[in-house]
Amino acid sequence: MGAFDCISKKKLVMVITPKEQQVLVLIYECKTDKEIACLLHRAQKTIEKRKVTLYKKFQVHTNVELIRKLCEDENYAKFRSSHSWKCVNWPTR
Repeated sequence: MGAFDCISKKKLVMVITPKEQQVLVLIYECKTDKEIACLLHRAQKTIEKRKVTLYKKFQVHTNVELIRKLCEDENYAKFRSSHSWKCVNWPTR
């Protein structure tokens, strides 16, 4: 698993590291911070810090917002397809 580049129409938006990708996939699978830490053999604080970094990169505040952004934004289609994500049709607000 290499670093994944999220590309916008203008230029590079961000790079998601392999470790962040692991956390992101487990967040998508609805795992708690404690479960993610156990599965990745890391401290829970480490997972919390990775989540904060992901939240900043994606400009969100919660796991739900993070997954929703990944599912709705076409800039992340490459990431979704590389992980075989099945994004649902989100209800409109």
